[in-house]
Amino acid sequence: MRPGALVGMLMLLGATGAGAAETFVGKASAPPATAATPLTVTIREYTSDDRAFELAERLHKDGHPAVMAELAKGNAGTVKVGSGAAVRATMVRQEKTAAGRIVRIVTEKPLPATGNAPAPPDTVGYLELTLDASGKGTGRLLTAVRATFDAEGFVVPESLGETWAVTDVKPGS
Repeated sequence: MRPGALVGMLMLLGATGAGAAETFVGKASAPPATAATPLTVTIREYTSDDRAFELAERLHKDGHPAVMAELAKGNAGTVKVGSGAAVRATMVRQEKTAAGRIVRIVTEKPLPATGNAPAPPDTVGYLELTLDASGKGTGRLLTAVRATFDAEGFVVPESLGETWAVTDVKPGS
């Protein structure tokens, strides 16, 4: 893996922000256009730049299994889809935008999907929320992902599961 790819991974995940715990609620819809399922995201902390660089370095030196083991130590919050159990968020990053921010969340394991097909091994869940200044917005939920890199070295979450639309996101309690 090129060193630029490591920097690219951090660029996609974005800059960190500090603050109190946050909760967002919204609706997630599995393909093809099923009824919306409640979504609750609780963020306890954002992953620091230093921690993100450590993970990138571990990926570069020791490979994907080592990063998976290291990510499993994180406890940045939770993602709950429908009535299922909450899944631990192992990395949460945010990027400021002109209109608000983008929050990117990696979970400890794949997120619940429709059907009974098992997720591929060594995958995690991914949730991306695009929020305005008031915390309202939309997003996408990828039930099972593995990171790949594009020609410029930026990380691209390779979806190996379902992609759900996330709508009606707003701050929750």
